[in-house]
Amino acid sequence: MGSATFRVMNTDVLVLTTDWTDGCSANRVRAVFEAVERRFSRFLPGSELSQLNAVNGHSVRVSPQMYSLLMACKHYHAITGGVFDPSVLPGLEAAGYNQSFDLMPVCSDIPAELPAGQSASFAEVRLRGREWTEVDMPPGMRLDFGGIAKGFAVEEAARALAEVPDFLIDAGGDILARGAGPDGDGWLVSIASPFEGGGEADRIRLRNEAVATSTMARRRWLRAGRWLHHIIDPATGEPVASDVVAVTVTCATATAADVYAKSALLMGVPRGLRFLEAQGARGLFILTDGTIVASEGWQGGGL
Repeated sequence: MGSATFRVMNTDVLVLTTDWTDGCSANRVRAVFEAVERRFSRFLPGSELSQLNAVNGHSVRVSPQMYSLLMACKHYHAITGGVFDPSVLPGLEAAGYNQSFDLMPVCSDIPAELPAGQSASFAEVRLRGREWTEVDMPPGMRLDFGGIAKGFAVEEAARALAEVPDFLIDAGGDILARGAGPDGDGWLVSIASPFEGGGEADRIRLRNEAVATSTMARRRWLRAGRWLHHIIDPATGEPVASDVVAVTVTCATATAADVYAKSALLMGVPRGLRFLEAQGARGLFILTDGTIVASEGWQGGGL
């Protein structure tokens, strides 16, 4: 078994493979993640996303990679009925998430200046790509690609390992597995409990599929006595208030798993279960009282 670890996109990335003959594959994977971060990070002033967010009401030509991710965002915005919406950046910043999370103060006496509502919708972004990869950005529109860019990076890294028969890429919980795994029965993946000291919630085996978890229990901070987090409800522009604390989703791609997990958390259990079923995905919901609700076909139970 070969392995490599590195930190990029403010997360720890782990690559495992049953056939690791040299370090070239690890270097290719790392290069992919670093390139995605340079292009899509909102925290890098020179990134293409930062330049796009500065357009403010104009049209701009973008790279094919940016256009591809924006097209994916359009797709997921449509199938989730607007629940997935990358234009929540103003809400994130108003809640206090205006710099890389590892630089943020966990506690502050200064209250967050939360918006009265979501000012715009990603539906207003127009893509024109028949001859030009051009984007019309509405006034005030600013995007955050946090989770979907990580899933996108995992997929791109998997292409860099196309010649490797068995591997797993884990980017902070966005996981894609290919092949039969080290014991020939799939890759065994632990799903952590969102509660402090909670250990494992479940275990699953992945065979040529992806898993991702979205939770309000991570990336959270205290402002004037109020706990806030990074899951923004596009209907309000504020951190969502829900009885669901975490959702884990398995499906074909890392990008979809990331988007579906976040969207299902925002939707809540009944609607979220219906949504996942319609997409052919499976999910595990963990509620604030510790109750666990699994979708039909969930293949856990490995504890």
